[in-house]
Amino acid sequence: MKKNVSDWLIQFNRKKNHGCTTVSICSGKGGVGKTSICLRMARELAESGYKTLVVDCDYNLSNISLKLGLNFQSKFSSYLENQISLSDCLLRVENFWILPTCNGDWSIFDQHKRVNTELIKILDILEAEYDFILLDCPAGIHKENVNLFAYGQQQIVVLTPDRSSLADAYSMIKILNQRYGISKIHICINQVQDSIQGKRVLHSIDSTVQRFLSCQLNLLGTLPKVNYRAEFFDLEFIFRENNTIYNNFLKIRENFIDAVNTFHLDFAREVDCEKQFINL
Repeated sequence: MKKNVSDWLIQFNRKKNHGCTTVSICSGKGGVGKTSICLRMARELAESGYKTLVVDCDYNLSNISLKLGLNFQSKFSSYLENQISLSDCLLRVENFWILPTCNGDWSIFDQHKRVNTELIKILDILEAEYDFILLDCPAGIHKENVNLFAYGQQQIVVLTPDRSSLADAYSMIKILNQRYGISKIHICINQVQDSIQGKRVLHSIDSTVQRFLSCQLNLLGTLPKVNYRAEFFDLEFIFRENNTIYNNFLKIRENFIDAVNTFHLDFAREVDCEKQFINL
């Protein structure tokens, strides 16, 4: 049965006036650059003055530490066992924060349903502390994953020109729209050869969505296919400021901030209309 997004938000107390925007960044398949884009987005939002946190939601195949070139031992399982506080799990990287989870922890693997519930509780706590929380969601369409995708106030689907990526992205958008009633979804197209290919990919998925779904896609931007050496790829993609990735991300950041501001303005108007209706 289709579930309206407003019901979903109410279920998880998403109408709190805390000013935080929680963003689910997801992909239908792995290998499309989702985590790298999530980390770069966090850096750019923080650069604009927003207090930003990245939550690694792939709690048993975490690779954020590798992307950032950090060597640390995750404390997430200790938090789940009530041995430490949530603040002990948070790490600062340059100008933003991350909540890393675990990699290959058998105890967490055995209790994935509980961990998903705990992640929702954690977000409920942290949303009072940050301007943006970016959820680096697991790739693929599984029930637990999609629940996290739908939790965010904003959804960004990352895809590439690869045909299987397009098909998987459409399947994800379809579920978010038909199962959760989400009617506006952002997309970011990665690894494009040139602007012509980017436009072709956008037309392909947008025309299909318009034909079969009640959903609007908002293109945040495209990112070029780059040929950085493997050992320097993450450093170049996430942190460098003198490359084409940086210039493209400036546009993506501005497009996204504009979309979020519009969302909050529309939401405020909706709440005001509800109050006026109640007072009639």
